[in-house]
Amino acid sequence: MADWQKGVAQAVASKASSQPMNATGKGDDSWIHIQKKTFTNWVNTQLAEVGAKIESLEEDLKSGVNLIQTLEVCSKKSLGRYTKLPKIPTHALENLTLALKFLEKEGLKLVNIGSQDIHAGNLKLILGLIWTIIYHYQVSKSFKDAAASGAKKGTAKDLLLEWVRATIPEYNIKNFNTDWNDGRALCALVNAVGKEPWLMPNHNQLLPGAGARNCKAGIDAAYDNFGIPRLIAPEDMADPAVDDLSMVTYISYFRDAKRGGGKGDGDDGAAAAAAA
Repeated sequence: MADWQKGVAQAVASKASSQPMNATGKGDDSWIHIQKKTFTNWVNTQLAEVGAKIESLEEDLKSGVNLIQTLEVCSKKSLGRYTKLPKIPTHALENLTLALKFLEKEGLKLVNIGSQDIHAGNLKLILGLIWTIIYHYQVSKSFKDAAASGAKKGTAKDLLLEWVRATIPEYNIKNFNTDWNDGRALCALVNAVGKEPWLMPNHNQLLPGAGARNCKAGIDAAYDNFGIPRLIAPEDMADPAVDDLSMVTYISYFRDAKRGGGKGDGDDGAAAAAAA
């Protein structure tokens, strides 16, 4: 198997270094807030299958139980025996170690993160870990020949962008942040993936200034018709500081989406809302 990762710490450092500077000359950390919400929603999408839910990545992964259950759902494999109700830190750390060793066996190279970091609630390292998991089990599953997320080119992120550009060429999408802010590209993607009868044929007539409204219409239509979970809030997608890893996570669901898999099973209500 390919060397999937250059390490969680490196991924987080790369992400942080790419953020724009604010007026004070310091890095803008608004991406952390958006990413935390999106990644929490993704974890809860997995945990819903076992009737569990978390509120905080820093607090609710400490016991190792929710992390193990998340991995069992997304990998479709059992991690074996573990302490389901850890009462002392040692049991929690054993659970976390089990989860990290499982990821290493799965071919994910984890550097500079250990069970102690998760138990201590180190948010940036936890976000890096969750991204590693998302990339491996969610984003790259449609691109079997994708390179590691730390590679310079040929990653699943690159291939996903190519697929988006081929699917909605009229929007000339070049990134996973600002090009999605006005919501029209998302509505176009819903329309293209849904095929006839068209779900959102008026996407190019939507007002660019109504970004949050357009994003909500697209997110709702994707949920109703394809069952794509509402991982990212409309106001976050419309924010120029939207986190690109959050967007990659969300858009990756469209690659294999099928019409009729959503809660509304073809209900055009969300599309109609966009036209209103």
